[in-house]
Amino acid sequence: MRHRQRMAAGTAALLLAACWIRESTDEQLSAVLEEMSDHDEQAIVARDAVIRGDPVGAAAAGAAMGERLPLPELPDTLRPLEVELQATAAQLSVADGLPAAAAGVGAIVTTCGRCHSAAGIDPSLIRPALQEDHGGAMESVWWGLLVGTDDGFQVAAAALATPAGQPPGGNAAFVKATTRLMTAPAAERGAAYGALLRTCTECHAR
Repeated sequence: MRHRQRMAAGTAALLLAACWIRESTDEQLSAVLEEMSDHDEQAIVARDAVIRGDPVGAAAAGAAMGERLPLPELPDTLRPLEVELQATAAQLSVADGLPAAAAGVGAIVTTCGRCHSAAGIDPSLIRPALQEDHGGAMESVWWGLLVGTDDGFQVAAAALATPAGQPPGGNAAFVKATTRLMTAPAAERGAAYGALLRTCTECHAR
């Protein structure tokens, strides 16, 4: 619950940092915050379902996200990316196993990041304060992907390379997947993040 509260606060920061939202009325801002908080919650539900080895739960979250799109208050300039997000949510909703579910979550978070970047978000304003442990490092990577910029991602992902960022007891597959994610071109980060989540399942689903 606490990490989801941090995520809700982070969603608000993402929106307040966007160039277009500064010109919105209080009513528009309230509506967008409500829409995006729910939208963000479904992405987190899908991610956490993959981590615990529950592709059915991830697919259900993808379906729920799709049902809440389009977002009425989104600027027209961002609609093409929203259409892409609708398509990725639809793909996740029919995921028939863990690999497809993990890939779907990776596609969703990177599509969200591209939209946030297009909205003109300043990455320096949104990085949450997180514990310096494995869980905190994974949350940092999630936000790095949501920022949607190379610099923002690299700063966030660096937490995974520290000893504290590694899973307790070690996980060779996790280390390999981390290296892949941190060196992947931007267009391949979604797939690399999905592969990283699948290594989490190996521990969390035991």
